[in-house]
Amino acid sequence: MPPADVPDGSKAGVARAGQQLDEQLLRLGIEDFGPVNSARESAQEALKGWTSEQAIKVLIRNHCLIAGSQGFVTNIGGFITMPGTLPASWLGQLQRPELAVLRPSTDAPAQVSERRHAHSAS
Repeated sequence: MPPADVPDGSKAGVARAGQQLDEQLLRLGIEDFGPVNSARESAQEALKGWTSEQAIKVLIRNHCLIAGSQGFVTNIGGFITMPGTLPASWLGQLQRPELAVLRPSTDAPAQVSERRHAHSAS
């Protein structure tokens, strides 16, 4: 959502550009795109030797396999970057001690207040 100080005409232009992008991506998904078959070709290929119900199940299964593979590869990337992101997260917590997890007690708000006072005094 654009900031409130953006003129209404700009908001409409952004919405229109987003809609055009959405329509173009949908068209690419339905029509032929590079090495990827069009939706029609995929459906015709799935219908070879199958009933329409079986073809639908094959298409859904294949799509789920592809989506699962993409998720797996994405998770590998997250695992590879974890040695850098985990210490960064810990350092971020050290910068804001009042956000650190406090042990459960009845004076938890007082502990946060004391830590803020000690942090601001230094």
